[in-house]
Amino acid sequence: MDGLSISALIFTVYFSALSAYGISKRKNMDTGRVFYINLIVLYGILLFVLSVFPLPFEDEKGLELVPLRRLLIAENKAPALLSYLTNFLLYVPLGFFYHMQGRLKGDRVFVRMLLSAMLAAVTAEFLQLMLPLGRFCGTDDMIAATLGALLGYAAFALVSRTPSMRKFMRNILYR
Repeated sequence: MDGLSISALIFTVYFSALSAYGISKRKNMDTGRVFYINLIVLYGILLFVLSVFPLPFEDEKGLELVPLRRLLIAENKAPALLSYLTNFLLYVPLGFFYHMQGRLKGDRVFVRMLLSAMLAAVTAEFLQLMLPLGRFCGTDDMIAATLGALLGYAAFALVSRTPSMRKFMRNILYR
C-alpha cells in the first residue's frame, strides 16, 4: 500500500468520525474553530504519511547529497520533478498554518517557521533513509520543502488582508 492509499483511508475514517461528532453536537459546535483544528490535524497526518511511505511515481531508492543532481543527469526527469513538486506543495500548508497561528497569538514567527520546516524536512528525509520502505532521500527534497513553507508563509501574508480571512480568524480566536 502506498502513501496516497494510506492517506485516503485515514481521511475517510477521520471525516466519517468528524461528521458523526458534528451531527451529535450540532448545537454546541463552533464550526470555525473545529474546522481549523481538524485541518491542522489532518495536515499533520498527511505530511507524515506522504513523507514516510512510498509514492507511486518513485522508482528509485537511495541517498543523494548533491543538490539537483537527479534532475540534471537523469534520463527520465519526471520522477525527480514530481518529487520536487510533491515536497514543495506538501510544505506550503506548514508555512501557511504557522503564520496563521503566529498571527492569532500576536507573535512574529518567521524564523521559527523556517527552522520548523527545515527540521520537519530533515526528519522526513532521515526516516526515508532509515526505514526500509523504499524511499529516496536527498537534499533536493529538503530544499523544496523549505521553499514550499516560505511560499505558504507569504501566501498567508497576502490572504490575511482579505475581510473574509480576518472574519474567519476572529471566529477562531474569540469564540
